[in-house]
This record gives sequence, C-alpha cells and structure tokens, in this order.
Amino acid sequence: MKTAISELVRTRAAGARFYEAARADGMVSLREECLALVSRGETTLEEVLRVTDDWRPAAAADTRTAATASAD
Repeated sequence: MKTAISELVRTRAAGARFYEAARADGMVSLREECLALVSRGETTLEEVLRVTDDWRPAAAADTRTAATASAD
C-alpha cells in the first residue's frame, strides 16, 4: 500500500481524501475506463451510464452541477 494511502487509513480519513490521494497517484475510475471502451467502439455510452456510478467527492460533483446550471 502506498505511504499516502497508509497514512489515510491510519488516521481514518474521510472517503474524499482517499479519492484525492488515489487520483494523485494515477487512479482511473471505472467510468473513465469504460468511456475508453466507448471511444474504441467496444461498448455504448448507454451501457456505461447504466452500469457505472459517477462517484466523486461532493465538492467535485457540486462544481459540475453548478457549471451545468449556469449553462442553462
């Protein structure tokens, strides 16, 4: 286990902190991997949206929602 993740486990950090540390270490989400399959023509966008969650820390999700709302 990476040192940063080990420290988060030891301190019982919030889930969002794990997400940030994993992303900084190069983690790619399942949804991102599946979107790569869409770009290669191996599955459809509808299938990806059906079977994957869009889990992000609340701050990231709120940012996207605010950007979408302001575009309307």
